[in-house]
Amino acid sequence: MILGDRLYGPAIRLAIGLLAFFCFSSSSGDTRQDLSALESKIQTLRQQMSNLDSKRESLENELAEIEKQTGNLTKKIRRLKDQSNQIKKRKQELEEKLAEEKAALAQLKSQLAKNIRAAYSLGRQEPLKLLLNQNQASSLSRMFTYYRYFNRARLAEIEQAKQHLNTFQTVTEKLAQEESHLQSVLEQLNREKATLDQLRKSRKIVLSKIKTKLKTRKARLAHLHRDKQNLEKIIQKSRQAARFLPPVDQGKPFRRLRGQLHWPVKGKLVAHFGNRRSSGSTWEGVVIQAPEGSPVRAIYPGRVIFADWLKGYGLLLIIKHDNQFMSIYAFNQSLMKTVGDTVAAGEIIATVGRSGGRASPGLYFAIRKGGKPVNPERWCKKAKRGRVS
Repeated sequence: MILGDRLYGPAIRLAIGLLAFFCFSSSSGDTRQDLSALESKIQTLRQQMSNLDSKRESLENELAEIEKQTGNLTKKIRRLKDQSNQIKKRKQELEEKLAEEKAALAQLKSQLAKNIRAAYSLGRQEPLKLLLNQNQASSLSRMFTYYRYFNRARLAEIEQAKQHLNTFQTVTEKLAQEESHLQSVLEQLNREKATLDQLRKSRKIVLSKIKTKLKTRKARLAHLHRDKQNLEKIIQKSRQAARFLPPVDQGKPFRRLRGQLHWPVKGKLVAHFGNRRSSGSTWEGVVIQAPEGSPVRAIYPGRVIFADWLKGYGLLLIIKHDNQFMSIYAFNQSLMKTVGDTVAAGEIIATVGRSGGRASPGLYFAIRKGGKPVNPERWCKKAKRGRVS
């Protein structure tokens, strides 16, 4: 009811004040009428407050659904792009093979022409005429040998040319198939991008409506407190569930890597651990500004214990590293892992986004030790001029 209290609290207080005034200064008949009218107004105000709360909740649910769809579409587009790149690579290989076959065929034609000219230079006489020509009896054996050699060479070259032509035709057909497949993938990619653009527009509209209803610092602070409580509950439940999962091979213990861990994404630190937020609360992690769609990588081996949308954090992923440590990644555009997946250090687990109601792209990154927040800047490599990598 916080939003409604902000909007209609003064009106209710005024109504109650008027009610008290009329109760003490008016006649009983007038008082009953005024009382009835004021009660009706108060009931109307309360109903309006309830409607506003319901509408805000409905908008937040709509935002969650849009951001989930956006995440899934982004993942699909990424896979389509990978598929497109693979097809282009195969197409390039086929084109190179085609060029090689063309060059081999051209060289074969040139060699065949040389052999024909060489055979012609031996003379136009048929073998029978040479046999009857007694003046050349001494070179007769050599001439027959030459003829046999050139005939065998020509036959071999003709057969080789046929093989090249067959290969040429096969490669050409495969190339046409790959081009057709690539065109199909690109068309699908364009359709998915158009859908994603439409979702982003819808998200912007919904986000604007929600922000209109959460203008005051008090209302925003109350929402942040509720979001924090929700995150704490998720972390607690996930930790309990993770006790039943098999351990992950990690190598050097997490606790010995203080100041050595790589950051999950390259970018600029725009919010530090312990900084005060505009709402009055403090950051329990850091916010790294980075281009939307940038890969987010796991800082240490572990197992995913949460991967879903959470109010205030958007698409959120939590990795349990050992019995003490876990890392948190929020505001993502898409999640590449699901609950139960094991991840290696440096493996891509998500992409940078602006989910959870963020206006600009970035990653919320936090580390917990024994369930309590610790400063990521003391565990990851030192930032240089406010930038991490």
